[in-house]
Amino acid sequence: MGIIIYLFLILSIIISIIDLIFNIFLILKKGFNFKELVLGFILATVIYLILYIYFITVESVYVFSCYFMFPLFMIFLPFVFSVLFSILNLKFKFSVSIILNYSIMFSSIFILKFKNYSIEIVNFLSLNKYY
Repeated sequence: MGIIIYLFLILSIIISIIDLIFNIFLILKKGFNFKELVLGFILATVIYLILYIYFITVESVYVFSCYFMFPLFMIFLPFVFSVLFSILNLKFKFSVSIILNYSIMFSSIFILKFKNYSIEIVNFLSLNKYY
């Protein structure tokens, strides 16, 4: 199981680095849009709070669930939707793919900076674990 977790986390790190490089090139090419950055931060915060509330309300949890849930919902799914929106070239008032890319960037920072509240949340909240 450890090999699967490490591969999953390494893949999420690779996606985060690709997204960070994409955001840097995007800012250099198109300029900086503060509204899209704020919406990306709000989206990352909302996803983070939903996951945190889930872990607070559950009585027992699979011991490795946090290693899969946080990267899946905060990095992989926004990345997939960002690629889909950029391929379909759907335009709304704001570019959804750019907002999702900023969300991935902020999510990566959340997961790395607040490791006790994300990856190690099972131990932090002293939840009942099952294997």
